[in-house]
Amino acid sequence: MYHVLFVLPSLIHLSSTSFNFANFVRDFVLTFNVVHRRTGGDKVYNVFDNQLPATLKRLQFDRQLSMENIRKLIIEADGYQPHLIAPEQGYRRLIESTLVTIRGPAEAAVDATHSILKDLVHKAMSETPVYSHLCLYCSCTK
Repeated sequence: MYHVLFVLPSLIHLSSTSFNFANFVRDFVLTFNVVHRRTGGDKVYNVFDNQLPATLKRLQFDRQLSMENIRKLIIEADGYQPHLIAPEQGYRRLIESTLVTIRGPAEAAVDATHSILKDLVHKAMSETPVYSHLCLYCSCTK
């Protein structure tokens, strides 16, 4: 019986802390939904629907995927032996060079999306009364 009396205040404190934490989370989620609805996620869609395709169109895939370049890659990959049917090394080189080419725009799209989402969370935190005191930390992490 003594152990129950000893643990009871801790349990009461823990339950009130859990309740407060649940309220904090609820307030944040409600504020985040309001903030998110205001922007509608249009900025994220814009990154993938407009910015990334426009950047990919500016890349020079025509030169990289020209018949002359493909022929050269395939012949050089497995040596100058025309009897080979499946020049896998040539295919791998072609795919690797294309992936290297699109890596920069893909990383830029990910960075832009990360920045947008981070701004949404900071905005929601600053507008949530419970978390407004944490915005000092938010300004340090921007």
